[in-house]
Amino acid sequence: MLLHTGIEFELLTDVDMVLFVERVVCGGLSQCSHRYARANNRHAPSYDPYEPSTYLMYYDVNNLYGWAMCQSLPSARFRWVEDIATLDVSAIPPDSPTGYILEVDLEKLVTNDFEKNLYKLMNNAVFGKTMENVRNRVDVKLVTRWDGRYGAEALIARPNFHSRAVFGENLLAVELRRLKATFNRPIYVGMCILDISKTRLYEFHYEYMAPLYGDKCRI
Repeated sequence: MLLHTGIEFELLTDVDMVLFVERVVCGGLSQCSHRYARANNRHAPSYDPYEPSTYLMYYDVNNLYGWAMCQSLPSARFRWVEDIATLDVSAIPPDSPTGYILEVDLEKLVTNDFEKNLYKLMNNAVFGKTMENVRNRVDVKLVTRWDGRYGAEALIARPNFHSRAVFGENLLAVELRRLKATFNRPIYVGMCILDISKTRLYEFHYEYMAPLYGDKCRI
């Protein structure tokens, strides 16, 4: 994708920015589906003409994250807003060349558990690379001997040793935790993909489903 577009992502060098972006990541919409539903219409085997006609429908958005990745996304020139109190979010045009990542406190507006637990993490292959947690990376060493500088005994004695697995008499795998984390993934892109994809779902609900089904259709 990067070879095709020619885009170069700027890596965050400010650790406070890295922690800020990690903190504001929120996942996609979650749902609680009915385990059983029964339709009553002329196409159903158990159709009762004396009861109201009902249908079962299932809607999904194709290529949701693919669509989100085609929208405007952050790539470089990151800086902190100096005077956040003077920033008027409503004055920022939707097609502004400058975007903002804002952390807001809306918890006090939540009145029920559904709103509180609305956002859950989602993932897919391409999108997942922008959200990869480099803190969880490990090194696995395959060794065929016990002693020596690079043998199993020396690796197990290291302070970052985590576990080992024996595959045979002369083959051992040693898992080591990494002593440092290199933040070389554009996590700000993944964060924006998540937020943009949610706008697509809301547009579908409020612009199509709600006008069509009224109060019977709700999030």
